[in-house]
Amino acid sequence: MSYASADIFRCRDLNHKFRIVGSDKSPMKKSLMCETCSLDSGNSVYVAYGDETKSWGAYPDRRRKDEEADA
Repeated sequence: MSYASADIFRCRDLNHKFRIVGSDKSPMKKSLMCETCSLDSGNSVYVAYGDETKSWGAYPDRRRKDEEADA
């Protein structure tokens, strides 16, 4: 399965439908997919990508850095 990117403002102006999707590897990471473009193209079309730093996997590393900075 492949994926593509689209312009969120163009999709919004054309009244496309959006859906929030989660990542298999980082469940806390969420991205925004344009359902209309995805159905039209046969690919998953994303308009916004999740921030990896907000996933559970990054939390222990960030906590360690904060603790070291406080010391």
